[in-house]
Amino acid sequence: MKKTFGIIKVAFLYIGAFVGAGFAGGKEIKLYFGSSDVLTLLVSSVASGALCFLFLAVGGKGRIPPILDNTLSFVFAISGIVVSGIMLAGLNELTGSALSSLLTALLCLGCLFIKDGVGKLCVVAVPLIIVVLVVVSIKTEGGISGTFTPINAFAYAGMNMFFEFGLMREEGKRLTFKDDFFVSVLVSVITFVLLFAMRYVVENAASSLPFFEAASAVGAGFYASLTMFMAVASTVAGCFSLSKISSSLLPSGIGELILVTVSLTIATFDFEKMVETVYPVVSVLGLILSLFAVVSLLPFQKINTKYLRIFNNNRKNGIKKKKIRY
Repeated sequence: MKKTFGIIKVAFLYIGAFVGAGFAGGKEIKLYFGSSDVLTLLVSSVASGALCFLFLAVGGKGRIPPILDNTLSFVFAISGIVVSGIMLAGLNELTGSALSSLLTALLCLGCLFIKDGVGKLCVVAVPLIIVVLVVVSIKTEGGISGTFTPINAFAYAGMNMFFEFGLMREEGKRLTFKDDFFVSVLVSVITFVLLFAMRYVVENAASSLPFFEAASAVGAGFYASLTMFMAVASTVAGCFSLSKISSSLLPSGIGELILVTVSLTIATFDFEKMVETVYPVVSVLGLILSLFAVVSLLPFQKINTKYLRIFNNNRKNGIKKKKIRY
């Protein structure tokens, strides 16, 4: 039972890290899947699950050169701060008040000082988001019409994977190959349910927050707001956790304070413009990281390491023999 709960918790952490303000508000789905059919949503969900498995495997079996690993950690630390700021900006747009972002940031900050606090937050947030989305989709007269757009499917998966790489790599260090598989299957199923429900709801909505508009029309505006708050909180908590894991230069306490301050500063910028500018870039970076993850798992990495070790040993032995001879 404990092992099963651990698998579910990792899957919820994965989901919670990408269902942020863009998703919960509906704008992200309109941007990527506004003219896509159900097959596109299915492909994107399966791709997300497959990449989740890949990144978990990297954590357990991957071989990453130290210099490159340090570079990735720096990129993750910076990107985590930027994305958390974008999420908080989206919350500002929904509530019309910066106070909500401040409270959310403080909540997520508190999670960093609690053992597995981010995972516990996602265990609460993700089921709530699923329930609200399904209920609203049942009450809404929406629909899904469009064509198969594989580029959008993989671009969406790539956007999510950029941040999931850092988080899942850490989780993969303590999971088995079998656990990785079950987590990825669960992620694919949940992702499809979420994408399908959100796509169905926002079919006929046209505002900057289409899900909130559609939910309000059926008397579920409060629950839509709650959903967006929990989605932002889980994503921001994931970003904070990623930044903290990736950067150990600053002492505990000061680093977290700087993290929150910079994120709240970024949150003062326009949410819509940041989404349209940053998200496509993150999609490309996510796909690049996915290719890198594949390379880090290839057998020749192990072979090269083995021959390099043999070469170094032979070289040292040769030097020793040379010294003895003279």
